[in-house]
Amino acid sequence: MLSTRHADPLHDIVEAVSVHNIDIVALSFSAVLSAQAIATALADLRKHLPAHVHVWVGGSSPTLRRKAHDGIDYVAGLTPIDETVAEWRQSTVL
Repeated sequence: MLSTRHADPLHDIVEAVSVHNIDIVALSFSAVLSAQAIATALADLRKHLPAHVHVWVGGSSPTLRRKAHDGIDYVAGLTPIDETVAEWRQSTVL
């Protein structure tokens, strides 16, 4: 896990993906953030990441349960994460 404690987390995430050869970016959003802020952040992130990098989102924000953007998948908590990882591994093998 990489922690982004800088003023520009988007830049930090994109750079970390490149430097560390990351395949999946997983983010959690609280219910405090507005729907617009989340949608904008996710659209910007997706636009700056290579197409092969998966973006998984979760957290308490009800906004996440709506279809946010192509290439962004909602993971409903930590319980299904094992299944989600297994599905991703299977898809990368094929």
